[in-house]
Amino acid sequence: MKRRSFLKTVAVGSVSTSFITSKLLAESNTLNTISFDDNEFKAIVTIFLSGGNDSVNMLVPYHEDKYSDYKEQRPSLAIPRENLNPLNPEDVSEEACATHPYLPKINQMYRDKKLAFVANVGTLVKPTTQEEVIRKTAILPPHLFAHGSQRDIWASCQPFTLNKTGWAGRLSDEVTLGEDDFPFNQSIKGKNLWQKGIKTQPYIYSVGGVKQFGGFTTKFSATTKAVVEDISNITSENPLLNAYTKIQQSSISKSRKVTAALAGVTLNTNFPDNPINKKRSYLMQQVRMLSRVLKQKSLLSNSTNKGTYYIEQSGYDSHANQTRKINNAYQDLDDAVYSLSQALEELGLTDKVTVICMSDFGRSVGNNNGGTGHGWGGHYFTFGGAVKGGKIYGDLPDLSKESKDLVLHRRLLPTTSTEQYFATVTKWFGLSDAENLGLFPNLKNFPEEKRDLGFMG
Repeated sequence: MKRRSFLKTVAVGSVSTSFITSKLLAESNTLNTISFDDNEFKAIVTIFLSGGNDSVNMLVPYHEDKYSDYKEQRPSLAIPRENLNPLNPEDVSEEACATHPYLPKINQMYRDKKLAFVANVGTLVKPTTQEEVIRKTAILPPHLFAHGSQRDIWASCQPFTLNKTGWAGRLSDEVTLGEDDFPFNQSIKGKNLWQKGIKTQPYIYSVGGVKQFGGFTTKFSATTKAVVEDISNITSENPLLNAYTKIQQSSISKSRKVTAALAGVTLNTNFPDNPINKKRSYLMQQVRMLSRVLKQKSLLSNSTNKGTYYIEQSGYDSHANQTRKINNAYQDLDDAVYSLSQALEELGLTDKVTVICMSDFGRSVGNNNGGTGHGWGGHYFTFGGAVKGGKIYGDLPDLSKESKDLVLHRRLLPTTSTEQYFATVTKWFGLSDAENLGLFPNLKNFPEEKRDLGFMG
């Protein structure tokens, strides 16, 4: 069955069951105003791997029989077993895994119990079986395997909502901040759905600092700057003009605040260039900027002392030339993750910051023409001092031909939902179980004992 035909039949099946399950799919925001119990600094950092990461080659079965299943599924892309880095060389169980050869630092962080993996995570409405997918009785997220929709569902956890907001954005909307507080959400990689709220938007940095408000850059004269300042202070009987003026004033104020806060700020941590092209990768530039911002968190935070940060790496849509493309991407990812962990240690923030990884989706287990197709489930890593590292959480998928963990064209059927993954982190962040149910509308469809995956201390 072709992908489009499969999606069409799944859509029909989903529509027919949606009338019966309207309460199940209700996604109205039931999150109320959040008041954190403490004023301790905590932050969630997202690294988004844009394009759909082939995590089947990130976290690889190492037991000989399991490795044989993996190699049989993707003969032209399977990494030679002798080139893999085992997570635990002494582990001879069927659960033994290894990491991609271009991720040696991530591997060492795992061995040092500083990083954990969460296996086979993906967008789900409720627990779903292979049989339900085949029989077309499963209630599935819409537009599976499509970049835009799946990326948006990861960021929003609102599969059936048209005008989506991000779950970090909704969190920001319900946190009470002071008039002069810095935004709860901050991005080093531009606008993103994850941090988009209804009432709030993230503050956006560039990798070099902050883009000056028009008219205030160094190329403009003092006279021009004074004119722009005067225009920005105009008051009017028109409420729309006054609202616009207030936004201008806020932008100018924040721009000045960030410029002053980051002036001359450096770290001892090394943010190295890519060893091949001798240039600092864009991801590494973002990590360096994020580290500078975190160093000045006392000046660039808010009264709750909580917040989220967003960075992103592109280059994971690997339909062809995957080996070269992913080797390059993983080289930069490995270096950036290690530098960020070192920066957090230098800043004394290791226990206060949790880093999570997202992507559009996993990729197909089978290979085609030197690449892989769009998939569904995938493996993700998380690190920080509060993470119980050195362990793989969730269920590792069976990659044999008879596997119940594979669906159309050998895609991983997720066994852990994105909402379970995220709710485990937001519970550490300070949200109650009830608040998590309000933030993640489909979390209620999963067993209560499995809503917290247990990887946070």
